[in-house]
Amino acid sequence: MTMYIPLLVVVLSLAGALVGYTIQRRNEAHSALREVKRKAYHDFATLMGTLSLPEGPDPKHLIEVKTKLLLIAADDVIRAYQRAAEGIRQGTGNVKFQEMLLAMRRDCLQEKTNLSGSDILGIVY
Repeated sequence: MTMYIPLLVVVLSLAGALVGYTIQRRNEAHSALREVKRKAYHDFATLMGTLSLPEGPDPKHLIEVKTKLLLIAADDVIRAYQRAAEGIRQGTGNVKFQEMLLAMRRDCLQEKTNLSGSDILGIVY
């Protein structure tokens, strides 16, 4: 029986190392994805700022940014985008756009934001 103790120690050590490695890799993957999302959200918000310019946004860049959002944005962000697009058609775009920005912020900050929609609009306009 005592001859199995060293083997058990080795097996448990290897299992602990494997679990630690797996958790570390998963955290790194989540961090990398958050960084890609931040960049995509930044690009989108910047692009939306060009809507008020006389020349408007570059159509090719608009398609590129929207495609990136579709591929990596959180479900809540995509739903907020749909509501914002509908709001623009109905004339309530500012309210819906602020909801979208808040959804992006919640996604990047892991649901931790104390800002309201009016706080967001105060920064944007």
